[in-house]
Order: sequence, then C-alpha cells, then structure tokens
Amino acid sequence: MFDSSKFTRAGLAVAGAVLALAAGTTTASAAPQPGEVGAAATCGRGHFCAYSGINFTGTVIDMYKCRDHYIPWTSRGSWINNQTGGARAQFKDNNGIVRWTSDAPYTDDRDADWSWVHYVRPC
Repeated sequence: MFDSSKFTRAGLAVAGAVLALAAGTTTASAAPQPGEVGAAATCGRGHFCAYSGINFTGTVIDMYKCRDHYIPWTSRGSWINNQTGGARAQFKDNNGIVRWTSDAPYTDDRDADWSWVHYVRPC
C-alpha cells in the first residue's frame, strides 16, 4: 500500500543528491532548470529516473519517451519523477497492470521497493 511518509521534500532530496554524487552516479540528463534542487539536478527536467540503489545511487534508467521501460531490479532502490505538464508515471506489475501512479511535478522516493515493479511508463 502507498506510504506517503516515504516522500521527501527538498532537504532530503539534497542529501540524496550528495550521496549519489559521492557514489559516482551520473545521468545523461539536461542541465538543471531554475527551481530544481538536490536530487532533481541528477534527473533532467521532464524526465523520470529509476535508480538501482536507495538514495538515488547505483545504476540509473533515465526515462523520457512515453513507453513502458523495463525495471530489472528486485530489491530496494529509488526514483525521481521530474516530469512536467501533468505527466503521470505509472508503475506496472509483471502483467502490465498499473498498480500505482506518481503525478508530476517533482516527487521522489529515496527508498522504494522495486520487487513488484516490472515496468514504468513515464507519461
């Protein structure tokens, strides 16, 4: 079930970005836009980024195109929804059924359970 206590504000996002940078995590995302802070700077404006490790670390899948993106991880990780324009990230199970959504603008989860998520559709 959805646990809203896992959603953070800018303070924890900044801490996550520092940890991600310390771990050497990089993405091929666009430069941060005015108003973006912390972890959002590691995930370009208009993108959804899934990370294999908690606190925005490890391997990243940087999503921009509106299609199902396969999530290969089965343990804990993290994600950033830095999409714009009312886009919704859909979290789908192994049958392609939407089990949860995340609305834009900026939301994140620094300790997410990927065990049930097989696909994310960022649009």
